Amino acid sequence: MSIISEIVQQLNKDFKVDIAGAKRTMMNSIARKAMVNALRNKYTTIELGHAIGRKHSTICHYMVSHQYDYKMHFYKDVYLTTQLLYKDLVDTPPVSHHELNQLLQEVKSKLLIFEKKMKAL
Repeated sequence: MSIISEIVQQLNKDFKVDIAGAKRTMMNSIARKAMVNALRNKYTTIELGHAIGRKHSTICHYMVSHQYDYKMHFYKDVYLTTQLLYKDLVDTPPVSHHELNQLLQEVKSKLLIFEKKMKAL
């Protein structure tokens, strides 16, 4: 799952909207615009459009009205939440080689126990 799709899912859940959906309700449109504008410096217009099922020209149009839209509380909330979600997803500290090996060993041991239980049945 891509970072954009994770953000879309979280925003849909948090704000009760359908960003990638076909419904053109006011709240969906505002949330869509806010999300796109919050990520406009991170992705191309084509990538953003593809993620939400819109043409890149629509994404360009969203960018034009950002200055005016930012005055709306709902827009601003979605915009700032999108930026925080992106930061949380991208700035996740990497897992060290040692930690990854430990996790892998734990999974292997749990799988071995599970296989033994299955054979016993």
